[in-house]
Amino acid sequence: MLPDKNHFSHWPLLESLLEQGVFCYLDLYFAKKILPSGPENQALLLAILFSISRQGHLSLHLENSSLQKQLRAIGLVDISQELIFSALITLPDILIDRNGQDIHKLVCLDNNYLYLQKYRVQENQILSSLLNLLENKKSLYESPKQLINKLNLEQKQAVLSALTHSFSLIIGGPGTGKTFTAAQIILQACTQKDSRILLTAPTGKAVAQLENSLQKTLPSLSWQSGTLHSILNKAQKQNIPLLADIILIDESSMIDASSFARLLPLIRTDSHVILIGDQNQLPPVESGSIFADLVEIAPFLQIPLTELKKVLRSDSPAILQFSQAICRSDTKKATQLLQEQKIKWIDSKDGLSYEKIWGLCQKKIPPYSFSSPPNPHQLIPYIDCFRLLSCMRQGPLGVDALNQFLLKKTYQSTPLQNLWVFPILIQRNSPDQDLYNGDSGILVRQKTTSVIDKQLKSADYALFYNRQDKQEYRKIDALALPAFEAGYCLSVHKSQGSECDEIIIVLPTGSSVFGREVLYTAVTRAKKEVCLITSMQTLTETLNHSSYKVSGLKARVKAFIPGKTSLNSLEEQGKPSLVF
Repeated sequence: MLPDKNHFSHWPLLESLLEQGVFCYLDLYFAKKILPSGPENQALLLAILFSISRQGHLSLHLENSSLQKQLRAIGLVDISQELIFSALITLPDILIDRNGQDIHKLVCLDNNYLYLQKYRVQENQILSSLLNLLENKKSLYESPKQLINKLNLEQKQAVLSALTHSFSLIIGGPGTGKTFTAAQIILQACTQKDSRILLTAPTGKAVAQLENSLQKTLPSLSWQSGTLHSILNKAQKQNIPLLADIILIDESSMIDASSFARLLPLIRTDSHVILIGDQNQLPPVESGSIFADLVEIAPFLQIPLTELKKVLRSDSPAILQFSQAICRSDTKKATQLLQEQKIKWIDSKDGLSYEKIWGLCQKKIPPYSFSSPPNPHQLIPYIDCFRLLSCMRQGPLGVDALNQFLLKKTYQSTPLQNLWVFPILIQRNSPDQDLYNGDSGILVRQKTTSVIDKQLKSADYALFYNRQDKQEYRKIDALALPAFEAGYCLSVHKSQGSECDEIIIVLPTGSSVFGREVLYTAVTRAKKEVCLITSMQTLTETLNHSSYKVSGLKARVKAFIPGKTSLNSLEEQGKPSLVF
């Protein structure tokens, strides 16, 4: 049970910040639990540390410009670096580890970064395990004598790096051929020797998509696969390392710090690990932006990093230009594309009605009323045709509200006894049915009442793509489905890993907290057309903010290589020796 606000009356500043919504009760509760009667500046420091940790940061960077940026992100604008330092200096030794030697203390100070100790331990585990893997200079494979002509120069470099190094990174946006390149890595490896292949990703949907893509290219090969969570649990339960020669990890930008800290120690030093992802996408929901950190430190640790830049699958140069402008925080270029209507833009500065949204979506959503059973082949293509995305889950323009509006609108427009059709989104993995969290389908049910009946009937059913052949469909009884929700509108987070022809993006006031990464992720879901609904102020704020989650990884690596800023300069020096 949380205390009432009077519990913090001896800390007037904190009490005021609590009332303003800068802190939540949990932040102050933990500060109170640790320092029942401590000075307010120390309690403030602890509350800040808890608050930024709740937002997914591994640490508080104490360098002034970075510090102020993190403080502003939680609503603190008048807290000086001097105030933070005064609290830090006087924090009781029983609470703080000032030299990285005592993991039993709550807080750790290291290299101008302040951590809750659990995150410092995770960061240590990631870095020490990574360095251990990089010690292996031997390769299971030789450089291929010949690569297929379909590979461009970047893809060939990625294949060579993956086969001749124990740890490598492949980055690139949608449509750059990351999965095709991964297939060529596996093909070349298995051509040289029998290889144990492990495919994994953070979500079941991503694993299924990766397997499906590889099966088309490599129909005769076999591999192990599973979500990262299930693979880690199994390995830790059996207390054995991951038994694989090649470990291919897709959607790596979605992997949080805790999972990386569990994964890396389980990898054998003679394995080849390939991390694939897009560091410009949203970071994990949980803590850390570790994949983005790895991309930054790759040159310093001589980790092969290949960026696939050539977009091989896109029908819209404007979408590519817009996504590049977002990554660069280039407000001028982004605004130009919107004002010239190369990217469709609807200014929402004066508000946005649901009827306006209905007008935009009405002809793009699946037909919703049928007097007789619809032809599945006519409905199934709608799964990949159109998406309405919102950056918010709650609020009048959030996912829940927009889904409820569109459900009611289509239901009210469907005559009694007709079949009512609407898109759904699976919320739970069901491997036996080949359904995974984030999969989209279409539900068909009969309208028998004037208000929406939440109880499914035995005649209701859902349609899904056949993963192996999108010209075919699967029909599953609605009563047999795992948990699902309406799928008219998806959160940008849920849309990761998917693509469709047209996207409408709702970027309401307040979306800037998710940073430019949320807009980049949303825009790059579209292959043909994007419509952005936002105000110019919200767009500018979003482009000028990043949702990167701070860690000390980059600073700790760079601190041991003074004056070295490029891969070329490191080649003379060899791999650095880090001390923990």
